[in-house]
Amino acid sequence: MKKNTIFVVVMTIALLFVGGCDSASENNSFIGKLIGMFSSLSEDSDTQEGQNDVREEIKVEDNLEVQEKPAWDLTGNWCDGAVENGEPGVAAYITDSEMRIYFVSDKPTVYTPYRFGDYTVEEGKDSFSWTSTNNLSMDTDYPLYSSDETKDFTYNNGIISFVRYSDDVEYHVDLHRTNLDFSKDCRETDFGDTESFSIGRYNLTIPNSFGFFNKKDVDGSDPTAYVRFISSDGMLEIYQNGRVDDIANFSDSEYKQFFEESMKTIRNGMSDDEGYEFVDESDESIEEGFCHSFQFKYSGEGMITDQYMIVLGNNKGKDFVCINCRVSAKTSHDYKSDLNKLIAEVKIID
Repeated sequence: MKKNTIFVVVMTIALLFVGGCDSASENNSFIGKLIGMFSSLSEDSDTQEGQNDVREEIKVEDNLEVQEKPAWDLTGNWCDGAVENGEPGVAAYITDSEMRIYFVSDKPTVYTPYRFGDYTVEEGKDSFSWTSTNNLSMDTDYPLYSSDETKDFTYNNGIISFVRYSDDVEYHVDLHRTNLDFSKDCRETDFGDTESFSIGRYNLTIPNSFGFFNKKDVDGSDPTAYVRFISSDGMLEIYQNGRVDDIANFSDSEYKQFFEESMKTIRNGMSDDEGYEFVDESDESIEEGFCHSFQFKYSGEGMITDQYMIVLGNNKGKDFVCINCRVSAKTSHDYKSDLNKLIAEVKIID
C-alpha cells in the first residue's frame, strides 16, 4: 500500500472538512489545486478586498403584483432576479427596524440567514443610502452568516443595492420587491421535496431539509466536482476527488484495505486538529460499495457546530466522494437522521 497515495486522498478530504489547509505541501500538485479551491469554503467573507466586479443580469418577470407603498417605506419582501426565477440567490425581509438578508436555495422555502442588521430611511425621498450594523450575535448560529461589522446599502428607484464578497470576488446584489414570502422563521418553513443528485458513480437522494445553492468546477474537468446545498441552519457539501492513478490500479482487496486505512488516518487527524472533538464513527452498508461516517463537534471562531462527514468508495470506479454536513449546534432539526437516510439510499451507477 503506497502511503503517499493515502496522504493525497486523506488531505483532499481534510481540506474539504476544515475549509482549507495553507500548510499543506505545495510540492504535491493535486493538493495544491485543492488549496486554491477550498481555501475559503465560507460563502461570504466581507472583510476581504474584492478582486473582480461581477454583476449578473437575470430577467425578472414584469407581472409582479406588489402592494404599493411610499418609495421610502422599505418594509416587506425583497429578492434578486435569480430567486424570482426559481434559482439560488439572495432575498430579504424588512421590518420596521431590521433588514434580514438570506441566502436562498433553488427551493424558495429553504433559506439561511446571511446578515441581519439595522437600516435607516429618508422619508419623502426615492433615493438614499445608509450604513448598517450587523447583528453579530447570530454569527454562532448559522454556518453561512456574515462576519462583517458594517455594510453600506443604497436605495434608488425601487432597488436596494449592496456588495458582498465570496472567494475574493466582488458581487453586486440588487433586490426588488417580490410577492415571495421570507417573513417566516427559516427554521419553520416547509422543506418541500427531496432532490435526486448524481456525482461520479453515485446517485444520492438529498434530504428535503436542503436545497441546491451552488457548484464549482475543478479545472473545468468535472462540472459537479464540488456542490453545495443549504438548509435553514446548515450546509451540505459534496466533493468528488476523482481518480488517483495509484488507486486505479488497485485490486478490489487492495482498494478495500486502502479505504479502511484512509478512514483511520482521517479519524486520527481530525481528532488531533484544534477545535475538533471526536464524537462517533461507523461503517455503513451501501449497495456495491463502502461507506464510513464520522461525527465531530467543532468549537472555534465563536461558533459551535455539529459536523458530519460521510466518505463513499466503490470497486467499480475506485474513486472517493466526501459528503460534509455542518449544522448549528443549536438546531432543533434531526440532521443525523437525514444523513442516515441519505446513506441508506445511495445507489452505485454502472
